Amino acid sequence: MTGGTIERHAEVAEFTVLAQRRADEPADTWIIIEGERQWMEITLESARRIYLELGRLLARVD
Repeated sequence: MTGGTIERHAEVAEFTVLAQRRADEPADTWIIIEGERQWMEITLESARRIYLELGRLLARVD
């Protein structure tokens, strides 16, 4: 932040999205989104909520 404003910089990046089932107790499924410099792991439940919210957002801006 400079002077109280948020600066944003867009970059082109490719990401891989995959599901991983972990063998621990209890077995959980995680969604992994990874690129060259960034990655994120989210629970299946969180992925479902993000999916619903993205659908709502896209419906408003489309």
